Amino acid sequence: MFRSRLVSSVGLRPLNRLLSLPRRWLADGEGTPTPQSFSSPPTSAVTKTPGSETPLEETEKNGVPVVAETKADTTRVFELPPVRPITLYRLEDLKTDFRELIQFHANPGSTVTITNTVHPHDIFAKDEVDLSKVNVWGFDFDFVLVAYTSALQPLIYNLARHYMVNAYGYPPKLANVKYDPDFAIRGLHFDVRKGWLMKVDFVSNVDPHSVYFGRNQVPPEEVVDAYLGVHIDENYFAKNIRQFSDLFELAELTLLADTIQLFNDSSIKFDPSVIYRDITQAISTVHKYGVLHDTIINDLGTYILPNPNLPILLERLKENQKHLFILTNNTFRNVDVIMSYLMSSNDKPKDSWKDYFDVVMTKADKPSFFVQEDRPFRQVDKSTGRMHWGHVRSLEPGQIYTEGCLNHLLMMKDWESRGILYMGDHIRNDLIEPGKVGWHTCAIIKELEHSIQVQISPNYVKLMYTLERLQALRQRVVPIQKDNEARKMMTEIDAAICEILHDLKLLKHKNFGCSFVSRRKESFLAFQLLHYADMYTSSITNFLNIPFDALMTPRRRLLPHEQRVYLPELVASPVTSYQPMPGID
Repeated sequence: MFRSRLVSSVGLRPLNRLLSLPRRWLADGEGTPTPQSFSSPPTSAVTKTPGSETPLEETEKNGVPVVAETKADTTRVFELPPVRPITLYRLEDLKTDFRELIQFHANPGSTVTITNTVHPHDIFAKDEVDLSKVNVWGFDFDFVLVAYTSALQPLIYNLARHYMVNAYGYPPKLANVKYDPDFAIRGLHFDVRKGWLMKVDFVSNVDPHSVYFGRNQVPPEEVVDAYLGVHIDENYFAKNIRQFSDLFELAELTLLADTIQLFNDSSIKFDPSVIYRDITQAISTVHKYGVLHDTIINDLGTYILPNPNLPILLERLKENQKHLFILTNNTFRNVDVIMSYLMSSNDKPKDSWKDYFDVVMTKADKPSFFVQEDRPFRQVDKSTGRMHWGHVRSLEPGQIYTEGCLNHLLMMKDWESRGILYMGDHIRNDLIEPGKVGWHTCAIIKELEHSIQVQISPNYVKLMYTLERLQALRQRVVPIQKDNEARKMMTEIDAAICEILHDLKLLKHKNFGCSFVSRRKESFLAFQLLHYADMYTSSITNFLNIPFDALMTPRRRLLPHEQRVYLPELVASPVTSYQPMPGID
């Protein structure tokens, strides 16, 4: 049934009562607007076939808007006053549309067919990018050139958890808690004062139905009371809210929730900000002192996903006379071992991966790399991994460099900023500053593939169709909502919309929904992608599906006042399963 998930409770009928609306809903109720109440006498009449639909349709006559009132067998046209050129609908017709839409949604056999216009391996442009003018392609390392298996997050979680128990004296019970890979998603925010994990949209509105204290969902009413609404004050946000936008941080999010839950269950008093600082420090220690990457390097098959398309991509880029570089915060040792492993399937020596790149820059300390004015590069000894002390006057292929800054890179390489495309997965480290200096940027979002697979599924398409129809219906009720019956109908529509939004959320993720949407708006993560990335895709190897001189153009985004020019076809049979594009695995 459509249950109310609005924060303020309203009296709503269950779905079975919506399917059998009162007879009075099918007749003009008291106070229901009719065409005669707002229009002039009829100017013409048009005969219409019996049994046709009965909306009041807006047309024009000599440039003056008119409304057509459709009865069972005829249509009478009334001129609208120029002061109100808006289409009004009879309440009985709106109720009929609502009832039919609810019946359609409740019918398990009803589906919606659409032509899929997106593919999980597509590249999506936010700004126009002419790849024929991009001569330099740059890559981050983690989650860009290299993809990790699902074993990575439990490894980070376990290492940090044991460090907290052994170094900080956390309860031994914490060492027995197992990592849950399905709890968190990228892009969540953490309130360090309240200890709440939440999803926030791009204008700092929290989704009250996606807030967790430990592993328990916080009641929406409590969230609204705590923030005096759903909007988080700007000053409070800056001081107390932290965003997690890196895939490495999924384990940290889950450890935060599990630690808070353990303390709650054990009746241990705690300050959430202290828990946050301890866990952040533990995660940093795991990364900084090499424990994490030592474990990965000693068992590459467990933690690294093979990618046979990677050497093919690099070879084709070089064949097209593109300059390539690596710019990463990771160390040379880690990059060298993992890249040699990934390229081992190629019939070349393991260290041949360096031959693909004009410059390899490690331990770059992004984003500081882009803003520091005079930090010199240092060359790395490839056999020992130690840094040389000499002055670096040029950046040569086949060599490894560390530290450095953007100014020195551009001085030593004759590269035009607008001819550089840099690909990374981290908003702050990889996308913000490069865009400021004129580089094109492409965000690599691994979970985009799953998100698109869900949104082209029959269940999701049907829910989205129902949602858009409900929102359009609500817009038609707004002009007549002063009527009591119209207000009741508005309440029913709002409840239905709220329930559809909840069902859409569950299809993407059981706790927090889609990473890119927060209720009815773009999430904070999605806003950052659209603001700082010229393009985004799920993998760098997706560029094998397009020419390297393609003109990437954005799809025009509709404004709230603009309407779609097509509607999907309603059918009673299941939708044919999605077929990938030819040549894509």
